[in-house]
Amino acid sequence: MNRNISRSVLAICAAVALTIFALPGAAPAQTLSLLNSGVQAYFGSQGTVYEASDPVVAPWTAPPPGPYVSGLPLPGVPGAPVPLSLTPSGNAFGGAGYTSNFNDFYAIGPTIASSTIQANYSLTPTLTSDANIQIPSWTLAQSPGSPLYAYEQLDFAANYSLTGGALAGSTPNFPLAVSGNTSIATGVYSYAQLDAVITYTWAPYNMITGVVGPQQPLGQLTYSYLNNSNVGPFSATVTSSGTLLPTPASQGILEITGELWVAGDPYSISVSSVVPEPSSLALLAIGLPALCRRSRSRQRKFYQEVGQ
Repeated sequence: MNRNISRSVLAICAAVALTIFALPGAAPAQTLSLLNSGVQAYFGSQGTVYEASDPVVAPWTAPPPGPYVSGLPLPGVPGAPVPLSLTPSGNAFGGAGYTSNFNDFYAIGPTIASSTIQANYSLTPTLTSDANIQIPSWTLAQSPGSPLYAYEQLDFAANYSLTGGALAGSTPNFPLAVSGNTSIATGVYSYAQLDAVITYTWAPYNMITGVVGPQQPLGQLTYSYLNNSNVGPFSATVTSSGTLLPTPASQGILEITGELWVAGDPYSISVSSVVPEPSSLALLAIGLPALCRRSRSRQRKFYQEVGQ
């Protein structure tokens, strides 16, 4: 009985080890690939005086002094692409992502901004949220001499091809680390704000005819942060809220569209995606060798006791 149990444990260890270490070369049931992406950045400072964009687009109406309503783009600034945006405009942000840089070169004290956005996805996806938007780094800072408020908004779209089966729905948690500083200049209201609405949309796609079927909304992820009470340094972790539906069990296009913005007066704010914890599979790979070593040790001890 003990010999059979010991051999069974070793067999399980060997099978699981082969599964784990064969994963990189195995063909997953579902496959995601990035088709295209585009991000448009809008920047403004000195209240309504200065504005710039990347890529350059026609001027827009600068938003009034904030704070602003959560869940909406900045007033006067063009909103996110409307799904399905199959040929998104702007700068591609796949691979290492794309960075926009702005500087208003204000003589007394400039306002500068640098934002990096990245289209992230898993090569072996199981969940709709395995395609997502990451912010490796984003900083907007006003010098002490900068007048009035400043803002930056990112409008984006990313399209992924899904084949091999459906992705399950989920309620993901993609944290953003937010930090910075607010201060009060004479007679000026002080605040720092972050907001985002990220929309997931699905459409079936026939590879033979090239016909894209009717779109199906899969849900939204949102972020909201407002600091208008703490004067001085601040730091917080802002988690996403919202639930994503599963994709249908057919090949198609998974699209992510949305807008993210930061705004404040006078202030500095930095935002970055929090690196997720190791996956359960990785933890299993770490713990498996110890389990198998213990099993082999017990097997040797058993054979010694019975004289084999």
